[in-house]
Parts: sequence; structure tokens; C-alpha cells
Amino acid sequence: MARSPAAPSSPPTARSTLGIITAGTYTFGVGDREIVTLIAGEVEVKRPVDTDWVKFAAPQAFEIQANCEYDIRTYGVAEYLCDYYKD
Repeated sequence: MARSPAAPSSPPTARSTLGIITAGTYTFGVGDREIVTLIAGEVEVKRPVDTDWVKFAAPQAFEIQANCEYDIRTYGVAEYLCDYYKD
């Protein structure tokens, strides 16, 4: 019988959260580095490394550096999983 390949392992995280963002523009402060994976919907993000808004749609992910603020906006509803990493 053939074995299916093992799922890739992820580095351990301090914690994870699930969330929903409703239509609007928001500014978030970040302590630990974050990787945000969109579960549903799409958002536009402006991080310190971005000169303009960058669009992401489910199932894409984006990274936010530690100790910064970033802006996020959506015109509908977006659902996400956020993993926090202590570097």
C-alpha cells in the first residue's frame, strides 16, 4: 500500500488567533512577527516595507515584521489566521 507524503511541518509558534475584519481601514500594532493567512475574502495591506497598498486574497499569506504598525483595509469581510513568532 502506498503511503502519502507527510505534511510539511511548521515552526512552533507562541500562539495563533482566528479573526474577522469587516469593511473599513484599520491600523494594527505588532509586537511579535506575524504571518497572516487569509481564509476567506481579500484585503489590502500597507506595511512599513511597502510604498503602496498590496492586495492579498484567500488563501494567500503575508508577513508583518516585529515591533511595527501596519494598515489593513477591506471592502467586504475577510477571515484570517494569524500566527505569532518570537524571533
